[in-house]
Parts: sequence; C-alpha cells; structure tokens
Amino acid sequence: MGLTCSRWMTAIVHSEMPVKSQTRAHGLQLWINLPKEHKMCEPQYQELLDGQIPRARPQDGVVVKVISGVSHGVKSQIYTSTPTIFLDLKMHKNQTVTQTIPATYNVFIYVLSGTAYVGNPNSETEAKAHHTIIFSEDSTSTVRVQTKDEAAHLY
Repeated sequence: MGLTCSRWMTAIVHSEMPVKSQTRAHGLQLWINLPKEHKMCEPQYQELLDGQIPRARPQDGVVVKVISGVSHGVKSQIYTSTPTIFLDLKMHKNQTVTQTIPATYNVFIYVLSGTAYVGNPNSETEAKAHHTIIFSEDSTSTVRVQTKDEAAHLY
C-alpha cells in the first residue's frame, strides 16, 4: 500500500463522491486554511500520479515521497498558497532519518503502519500505526524519526 496519486486543490466549496470499485482504497486528506488574502482566490487543481511524485532517498532503506515542500534537497512541483511540507515516508526496520522543518510551521506525524520512534534517543516518543504525534510550538526545527524492530510508513 502506498500513495498512488497526489491531488492538491484550492477550493471555496468542495464535494466528492467515491467511485464504485472492487478494489479497496485508502485515502488521507490534509486540509489547510488559506491566509486571509487568499480566501476568495480562483479555485485550482493539481494532480500528480505516483511516478510524477519526486522521491528523496536520504539513506538505504528510506524513501521520502515529497508531495509538497522540500525534503533532503528534493522539491515538489506542487504549488501551495500556504507553505506546506507534506511527505510520505517509508522506512525499513532499524533506520533513522531527520527532517528539517521551518520554526514557524505546525508539525504532526501520522503513522499509517508499523511503529516509529520520534525525537531524541533520550526522550523519544513511540508512535504506533494509526496514531498521530503533534509537536508543540517550541519544538526543535529538526524532527528525528527512527524505526527499530519493524518497518514503518508515515506522513
């Protein structure tokens, strides 16, 4: 299971209807509030198929799909009115990766599968599948994620 398509939409009003299919589908949506000056902007739609989403490989066993923003020198081609880093991160077991985040960003990690350990080794937080870690405003601008006995898939 992995992201097969990225759709980025700026909309005033939005609705969608699922397509009937025999294939099970999973979806994640990230809703971002637009700045006041962009509230009534023209609607936009951007779509990237899986093969069009750039990937960073900061080390063997770690793949970062850069849906928006920048990770490890790889930049997404998605335009966002609100600066956003949105990553699809897959890690084999016993891997460690760090991600730089601007200090003004709100940060969270959602673990889709596996278990990830977030933070410094002396004070790391264990995050299991279907859990979210939300960082406080005074958090560091570098996020460290580690896997131990199992692989993990997180956003």
